[in-house]
Amino acid sequence: MLVFVCDDMMSYRDPLCHALIELGHEVYSASNGEEIMDAIETPPDILFLDITMPVMGGIETLKQFREVHDEPVIIMLASIGQEQVAKQCLALGADDYIMKSPDKAQVSKLLAERFPAWEKLAKERIPELDLADTEDNDRQPWEFKFEKTVFDIDVKFPLNDTEYAYADGMEAKLERGYMLLEDRDWERADEMFSQVLDIDPRCSLAHLGLALAEKQCKTLRYLVYRSIDGNLIMQYDYNWNAMIKPDDERVEMIIKEVSIPNFLPAETIRELYEYKDVKYPSAVDQYTLRYGIEDQYWSENSLDINMARAFKYAQGRAKQVLDNARWLVMDLMALRVEYAKNDEAEARQRAEEKYIKFLEEKDQELYNLHKKALDDREQMYEEVKLFYPHSRDENMLHSDSILYFELEQLGDYKDAPQMLQEYNSLLPEIKKREAEQEREEKRIAAEKKRRLQKKEAAKRRRKRFVKTMIALVIIGVIGLAAAKHFILDPMHASNQAQEMINSGDIDGAVDQVGDLMKLSKEAKYDMAKALLEKGNIRGAAVMFKQAGNYLDAQERSKQLWDKVIDGYDSISLYGAVAFGIRDDGTVICTTSRDDVYHSENIAGWTDIVKVIYEGDESQRYTHAAGLKKDGTVVISCLGRYCDEDDCDTSSWTDIVDIAFSSGGTLYGLKSDGTIVGNDLPDYLLEAIDKMEPICAIAMDGTNIAGLKPDGTITFSIDDRYEELRALTDVKQIGWGLMAVDGSGDIHTDFTAYERFSGFEAEKYIFSYINGRVVIGLSDDGKVVWGKETEERSEWFLRDELSSWEGLADLYAGRNAVVLGLKPDGSVVITSNHWNYSEEISQWTNIRIPKR
Repeated sequence: MLVFVCDDMMSYRDPLCHALIELGHEVYSASNGEEIMDAIETPPDILFLDITMPVMGGIETLKQFREVHDEPVIIMLASIGQEQVAKQCLALGADDYIMKSPDKAQVSKLLAERFPAWEKLAKERIPELDLADTEDNDRQPWEFKFEKTVFDIDVKFPLNDTEYAYADGMEAKLERGYMLLEDRDWERADEMFSQVLDIDPRCSLAHLGLALAEKQCKTLRYLVYRSIDGNLIMQYDYNWNAMIKPDDERVEMIIKEVSIPNFLPAETIRELYEYKDVKYPSAVDQYTLRYGIEDQYWSENSLDINMARAFKYAQGRAKQVLDNARWLVMDLMALRVEYAKNDEAEARQRAEEKYIKFLEEKDQELYNLHKKALDDREQMYEEVKLFYPHSRDENMLHSDSILYFELEQLGDYKDAPQMLQEYNSLLPEIKKREAEQEREEKRIAAEKKRRLQKKEAAKRRRKRFVKTMIALVIIGVIGLAAAKHFILDPMHASNQAQEMINSGDIDGAVDQVGDLMKLSKEAKYDMAKALLEKGNIRGAAVMFKQAGNYLDAQERSKQLWDKVIDGYDSISLYGAVAFGIRDDGTVICTTSRDDVYHSENIAGWTDIVKVIYEGDESQRYTHAAGLKKDGTVVISCLGRYCDEDDCDTSSWTDIVDIAFSSGGTLYGLKSDGTIVGNDLPDYLLEAIDKMEPICAIAMDGTNIAGLKPDGTITFSIDDRYEELRALTDVKQIGWGLMAVDGSGDIHTDFTAYERFSGFEAEKYIFSYINGRVVIGLSDDGKVVWGKETEERSEWFLRDELSSWEGLADLYAGRNAVVLGLKPDGSVVITSNHWNYSEEISQWTNIRIPKR
């Protein structure tokens, strides 16, 4: 049968190939899927396919192969830990899978199950690689020569040669040694032949026997088979290093003749004629090298001293047999080199013919492109001629006008240079006018923004005054002692305030808990201690900060926030970009997309404790921000639509957390629970004022959610402000508007308020995995799952994550990609993402969060 073996590791590929050859199969090999797809014209009977390979891996090769061929049996080769991925391949069209490094018995059993009729025939036709029963119509021309010479090779007949005289017992030992070779008892055969040499050091048959034992060949004929790969059909193991040379001179000549600047540039033509399929298969180098190795082995200067001495001391019939064997091997190896050269010449001719056809197709494409470029240039010229005379009257002259752009594009076409020269003479006046206009627009915008901020500040002052008056009324009614009681029970205080005061249309009257917490520094300090006793570290940190200089409030706030910050993720994943924070506070960035790469910008970042990222799919903008240990923020902005306001965080201080909205707006949470932001939308100013103070922040698109110190949730959906007081004792919130309460129950989408049964975990990670799914990291470093519906699960990902153990941290990104941080500072990534998994696996010294 015809068998292909595709594996990039020679240490795995070659043993499997030799096992298949010894079983009588015609075997071809390749090191990646691209070689297989290019080489296969007629599908094989069997294809052994490695899962993980460079250039084109096994899964992609399997998909492409099954789109073209249904017949071959495809068997996946899996490494340790890839069993689940191999099972996934069965659903994609594979017939079976085996673990790597199977022995000959395993391969024989597998093929016997798949091809029982062939296995029976193979045993009848090729017992122990004996060619005696080979059919003539199955042979190559050189095999008849092989038969005439080799079928006479029998190591026993020289024992009766009259030219030999043996000492007592020597002939029996030789006979016994060759019987042990027949029994494949290599070690005892070696001992027996050594005993013969103790009697006669010049016995060529004993030296030959030692050579056979060392090679584990029971006869000289078998050794000859091994030297020529032991198969009946000419066997090639092609590489793809031979290449044709594209006709670059022809391309440059074409560029010189037909390129049109700005309409059909030279680079476009070069890309059009870029030919990547330059390689073709060749086995010449391999078989030339093999010829040299075999020549050295069978000559007197051989690699095997025993074989060399066998030739040296052989006489009569024994010498003739050895010479015939050497001649046969070298003659066939030389024949293989010639065949390989012929095949290489044919392959080169096919590759050149293919390239010529490629050039003909590209010539036709270039003809169409050139015709279109000429038409486009003429059309643009006609438009310029039409509008240019009227441009001054219609005030169309400005430095970035379409007219100016088109004049530059036309270059030296017709009278375009004269029109452009006239236009350039007017540019100083044009730019002066534009600069004045821009300054006026900025002045108007700044004035409008100042008026709006002043108006909003006045509105907030009025609301704070109203709330203070309401609080004073409450204090007058219930007394300071009662107020302290209510401060320790915010929900109760809010309900009592609503019953006692008819607020009417006074905004914020329902937020009496927040007002009561503002009554005194002592009350805030007591509230912070109560929250800390309940394990609410974030809430306590905010309240201690708001207690001002009361006792040790500031010191305790800093200690608690330091504890929160030390637990921040040091690994993160945002679409095509992954970040890692090292022990020294520097940041490493890996991506599969060069246009969003922030590595150069973040190279100078130091003392970083958290990194976040945001960008749109069209890459009009991409932002990366880093929170520093000292409470300041650094930011990197890339893209066509980034401006200075997006990247200005120079005034930010005392920041303890950061978050991006989907529009690229950066939010910072201060230690006192207030929020700062870059170029905040007007409609959010009022909502943020109502939300403060908060102790945690999360985003979903442009919607912002905050966790209040009392364990309730406040959020803004579009331009609406909402509170979710029915959901209490919340410990963690995340993007997608998800929350985990104190009992471990998980709530998704605050607006829909969906809830499903929770699970115990040290940390919860919110992710999209065919829907909204929550996974977690247990105390012992294992990945645990929440309850999810069938359509929200990825079974192969779940099985893979269940094998991860002893993790120090976990991070989930979109598209079901998960990162795991090991205690030694290295990082693993799920196998469903290949773009940059190799780079991430090289990360070291990643900081371990302290939780």
